Amino acid sequence: MSIVVFHNAFGDHMNFVAQVMTDSMDVAYRLTNSIDNPWFINDNKEEIVVFSKNEIKGIRSTSIGDIMIDLSTNTMYIVASFGFDQLELDTVVKYYEVNDSGDTIYMEDTAEVLYRKAIQSMIDSSVRKGVSSRM
Repeated sequence: MSIVVFHNAFGDHMNFVAQVMTDSMDVAYRLTNSIDNPWFINDNKEEIVVFSKNEIKGIRSTSIGDIMIDLSTNTMYIVASFGFDQLELDTVVKYYEVNDSGDTIYMEDTAEVLYRKAIQSMIDSSVRKGVSSRM
């Protein structure tokens, strides 16, 4: 029961920013949006958000064009003008990753490959100290 959130950066690349412990796309969207305070430092205790190794600096609210993966159904969605549109696994997605040296690496893969990388990123994040934050 969790949803992984990728933000669209630089117009055509994705960046893994959070894992929200919920089975609701609407809740994950709401919890990754800043209203009165930045979403990553608010006091909401409903779900847990786990950040990737990427720095908090530059994280913004989830918006149109961002990708969310529902891990309970193994389904990927893109945030649309109204709601979420399902992505087929063969859809090509451009995104970026920041390596341990801080270098930005631009990637292009199918949604299925991005899904597998998202799971690996979550596994990697869970074993590093200091990357989890209670919301």
